[in-house]
Formats: sequence, structure tokens, C-alpha cells
Amino acid sequence: MAAAMRMAELSSKSGVSVASIKLYLREGVLPAGRHTSPNQAFYDDHHLQRLTLIRALREIAGLPLASIRAIAASLDNPETELFDTLRTMQSAIIDVPESAPDDHLRAEARRMVDDVVAERGWKGASPQNPSRSLVEATLARILAVGADPGLSEPLLDAYARAAEVVAGADLAGLRDIAENDRIIEVAVIWTVLGDSLLAGLRGMAHEVVSRRELIAPPEPCDTPNLPADQAAADGG
Repeated sequence: MAAAMRMAELSSKSGVSVASIKLYLREGVLPAGRHTSPNQAFYDDHHLQRLTLIRALREIAGLPLASIRAIAASLDNPETELFDTLRTMQSAIIDVPESAPDDHLRAEARRMVDDVVAERGWKGASPQNPSRSLVEATLARILAVGADPGLSEPLLDAYARAAEVVAGADLAGLRDIAENDRIIEVAVIWTVLGDSLLAGLRGMAHEVVSRRELIAPPEPCDTPNLPADQAAADGG
């Protein structure tokens, strides 16, 4: 652990103003420092990492202070599992759109998700996961504009298979991180910016695959290739 630092040094290293640090201390999103006198406290690497996380939550995820407070409280509660903290973070970040008003479409979207969960063997997929709500709401909107479930289901399964590969890569990157604050920070970055990165790569792949799969090769010429001497004799 680095040597203890005063607030001015903590501010310099974190890029967070002293005024903001004091606000975070008052709001409880930043743990108190080690007091050596009534007006003097020292801070350490944990405080520095927490400020880095707060910056990610504010500047990348755009979360309000109330949501950051909930995530910090989850992190600071020794009885809360890291998995639950990740879910709290996801709930704060994921914006679930309003699903189609038709009850039948909502039920159909829920059935499609249930089928994917069963097909993929996702036994740990919780009904309370905000991402599931996002998938169901999005599917209901897709069905509302007239999409054929018979065409949508294979696409949904393909998306699920790709998502499982991406999730495995995400977690592989977190496995060697020891500090929970750092794990949540990396998860925030890849939840928000990783989605944009994935959308961009998907768009690039669309161009490549469409050229390969959708653009027909030129039709072969009907006239057979003649030997050079015969073509010359024919005046070719």
C-alpha cells in the first residue's frame, strides 16, 4: 500500500477536486480517512481507487449521486456479495425501454427468452436481472412492428450464443483483479463503452458478410471460350 496522503495529494492523484472529495465524504460514497486530529485526515490507495470508480460512474455511465451512493453502500457492506453489487450497478446503468403495450406481445417475448435460457442452459439466469427485462422489452418492441417470431427466434439464439462468448471474455478480464472497487470500475467501463464497441464491430462485420453473402457473383458468359486459332478463323 502506498504511503498515506493528505486530501490535496489525493485530489491531485485522482483528478477530483477537493470540493468534490468533501462532498463524497459527506454523502458517504467515499469512506472517511484516518483522522490524526480533528481537522486532519490521511487517505490511502483504497480512497484513490474509490474516486476512480466514482469518476467512471459519473463520467462514463452518467449516474446521479443517489445511484452512486447505492453502489458504494453495496461495496462497503461486508455481507453483500460482489455479484449483488454488480447487479446493483447494472440496474443503475441499464435503461429498460417501455415494452409494447400489448399483453400478448409481452407474453410472447417472455416465452422467447425462456426458450433461449432453456436452450442455452443458463440455469443461473435470474428473473430479477435488469438485463433480462431489457431483452424482453426490446423483443416486445420488435414484435410490435411486425417481426415474424419464426425469423426472430433463430436470430435471438445467435445473439445469445455470441453474448455468452463476450461475457466469458469480460469475466476473464476481471478474474485477476483483487479489489472489488476496481472490478466494478472495469465492469462499468465495459458495460457502457463495451456495448458501443460491440455495436461498431457488428456494423463492420455486417459490411464484410453482406458483401460475401448477399452480393451475387457475376453471371458466367454463355459463349464458350474458343481456342485462339478458332477464334481468329471466325474473325474473333
